[in-house]
Amino acid sequence: MTEQPQNILLLTAMQPEMLPILKALNLTTRCINQTTPLNNLIHLTPAVIGVGQTHAFSNTSKLIEQHAPDLVLLLGISGALDPELETGDLLIPDSFINDHNDPVILRPAIEHLHFFPNLLKLDAITETIEYTADTIISTPESKLHVYEHKLAHAANMESYAVAKAARATSTPFLILRAIADTADDHLLSESADWINSSTGKQKTIAAVTHLLFHPTHLPDLLYMQKTFNLATQTLASAIKHLLKPA
Repeated sequence: MTEQPQNILLLTAMQPEMLPILKALNLTTRCINQTTPLNNLIHLTPAVIGVGQTHAFSNTSKLIEQHAPDLVLLLGISGALDPELETGDLLIPDSFINDHNDPVILRPAIEHLHFFPNLLKLDAITETIEYTADTIISTPESKLHVYEHKLAHAANMESYAVAKAARATSTPFLILRAIADTADDHLLSESADWINSSTGKQKTIAAVTHLLFHPTHLPDLLYMQKTFNLATQTLASAIKHLLKPA
């Protein structure tokens, strides 16, 4: 009896997160929102769900209804709250919290081995708590405050919403996060305006315009780009490892 392929819905919040992942899998942007057979065992549907909890929940729910996946897989960058975490660290969180709802607890990673036999071979930090914020946590002081009061290891703006959407439809889900900024890093809060929150696409003109009026921010922008690239390369390597034969 031939084994049926697993249908995996692969999500990122932003298109710049998705591009290195597609490249690692030898796919192009034409594959976004299209179901593509990777091999005899996995059919993959990449999709960008937008930034923030509202877009993430709504778009994930619609995609689950449309594609009926066997698994929802969210990949994305996170900001560290735990001072021990470094840029490029890979996290497999199992608990998701925000300021508005009860926690969502994920089943142990070992239960996903039938999807990804190589999962436990990843060089990843497991059993972490992800805090999904409403806005960017941009200063070391604010990160420390959240770390001490929420006891979370890292922060993002979508994980809780994706977990909630998957749980509402009893769809198995797995979330991988790579650390971009550390707990000591200061972010440009204006950078939130350089991504279209509904489409996840980069607003290059907005970033360039900001630099024209604030040229002293260029070193900060270059540093953020460097850590973003390191984190997305971690994600690209992880997904390539996950999907190769065991």
